[in-house]
Amino acid sequence: MARIPYLTHETAQPAARELFERIEANGFGVMNFYRVVMHAPEIGQRLLQLGNAVLFKGPLPRELRELAILRVAQATGSDYEGVQHERIARELGLAPEKIAAARAGADDPALSERERVVVRFAGEVSAGVRPSPETFARAQALFSAEELVQLTITVGFYNLVSRVLETFEVELEADDVAFQRK
Repeated sequence: MARIPYLTHETAQPAARELFERIEANGFGVMNFYRVVMHAPEIGQRLLQLGNAVLFKGPLPRELRELAILRVAQATGSDYEGVQHERIARELGLAPEKIAAARAGADDPALSERERVVVRFAGEVSAGVRPSPETFARAQALFSAEELVQLTITVGFYNLVSRVLETFEVELEADDVAFQRK
């Protein structure tokens, strides 16, 4: 059980209720993460906007972003984040070996050079705030400045998300529990 109650249509402030209705109008369920962050609707709305930009904008390929997010989930111990983004990674067509490798670490031979650098970068930033000089130099050789900034923001954003999830012990939605058991 989460440490604070999940918001419902009845308990949510108007801004949160409107967000929930928009999500449902598009045929989606309201994730428990949203039901927690919208306790602070002004911040929660902006957090979700940033999340959409992190996931869907910028030059860094989505597959690389997902590998970074999976590494963050592993590094922070966030099962919720790991399950959510394993599903997304599979939908993007990432091979199961690459998904497993992102969780295991950067040295897995299933990963390409760029993928290994992304996974190493995400793990190091999650564990120690910044990458090692060697990892940064390798990343700088393989990625543009714009891609590096996007990668760093992605890693930082999902460290934030994982900390919210873990602090409030946010539970997986029922369909994600079923997905996790597969």
